[in-house]
Parts: sequence; structure tokens; C-alpha cells
Amino acid sequence: MVLRDGRDCGRELEGINSAKENLIQMGFLYKDAQMDLVDVYKHTVKGIRLWDISREGFAQNVLEGTAILLNNKTIIIANTGLATLHQGTADPIMFVTRQDGIDMVKVAEDVFSATQFNWSSPGIAQRLPIVLKRTDDQLEKRMAQEIRRIY
Repeated sequence: MVLRDGRDCGRELEGINSAKENLIQMGFLYKDAQMDLVDVYKHTVKGIRLWDISREGFAQNVLEGTAILLNNKTIIIANTGLATLHQGTADPIMFVTRQDGIDMVKVAEDVFSATQFNWSSPGIAQRLPIVLKRTDDQLEKRMAQEIRRIY
């Protein structure tokens, strides 16, 4: 599964296909390996929120791992929630594919599993899967370096 940021940038899809071919040639992937492209929307124009109603009738955060399948190509996942989020509301992420035949429930399960690799703070749920979290961390460091060069 390839997680993308949801924006088409130049020849990105060509690059992804080229990377797949290189991985096959190097023996890291089988020739018939399936590659699923899934767009990740960490932020939306209209903020998405999920909640649950307690037995007492109060709105509360959903449990971590709660997902809502909007259609066969779109799913929303709350990777943080009631058990570990003590302030604010869970901030779900939306995953969308343009391909047919991708099981979006399995995408949600895979993504949620990858959010559990939170070595720095094991008692706190992590919103992003580890691959996206680490990528964002690196991009933020790079951006800080670029901003320093401008001044």
C-alpha cells in the first residue's frame, strides 16, 4: 500500500510505478505484487468529528480505531479517542482510493495498526501511522532549514 498526500504533483504516479519496478528488479517485491494507492487527507475544509453517546447521554470521543466506511473508496478513521485522549476531540483522518477493488476496511486496519508504534509515548494514542509521522517530522525539519536559509 502506498499512502499519498492526496495531491497530484507532476509525474508522481510515474515515479511510484518506477519505484515498484526497481523494487521488483532488486528482489524486494514479487513481479506480480499488488500496489494499492490510497490518498490520505489529514485535514479537510470542513473538520470531521466523530463522537459516541455515553450511557448517561453525554457526547464523548469514540474509541481509538473507530472507522466509518463512507463508500467503497472512502473511509474515516479515528486513531485517537476515548481511552487515551483526555482533552479535545479525536481528529479523524480520511483515506480515499481512486482504484477499484481495494478493501478500505483492511486499509483502516493496517493504518490503525501502524499508529500503535508509538515508542516515544506508549500511553498516548498517535494520530498518524508511524510512516506518516516520521515523514512529517523529517519534512518539518527540512522546512525549518529552508526557512533559515531565506533570512
